[in-house]
Amino acid sequence: MPARPRDGKRENFLKLTKIPFTDEFTPAEFYRLQAGLVPQAESDRWFIFFDKNTLNFHRSKTGQGVYQVRLKRRRDGSALVKWAKASKDIIVINKAYEAAILEFLIANLLLGQNISFPLHNKVDEDKPGDFQNMISGTDYPEVTIDKKILKRNYK
Repeated sequence: MPARPRDGKRENFLKLTKIPFTDEFTPAEFYRLQAGLVPQAESDRWFIFFDKNTLNFHRSKTGQGVYQVRLKRRRDGSALVKWAKASKDIIVINKAYEAAILEFLIANLLLGQNISFPLHNKVDEDKPGDFQNMISGTDYPEVTIDKKILKRNYK
């Protein structure tokens, strides 16, 4: 059963800003996106639901609205990202880095893929994996990225 807005804690989105995230999804992937994610365990960091063509990402513990992704469905059942936004309050490094984190969350949490966590070279953490765990509650391999990679991948 797909996640519904009432299935988790959620607060209204505050100030949002566009981020340079673009993607296309097959009909099967679009179907999976619409299922969303309801937190089941303490380590689950996200409540994600699809409503009115928008994928909404809320922090599971606080309900804080963090990301919104507006999708446009095509006739063949596939979808593309019309726009993506992030809460201005959470931008860690810059908008491109938020796009990289959003790509990771969608790929791994919703689509069941196995892509590496994008760790920016400016992120300071006590031990490897701390930042990823705080953001996603996961333990995927990490790849260090910097300004050049972000500029190339997220325009």
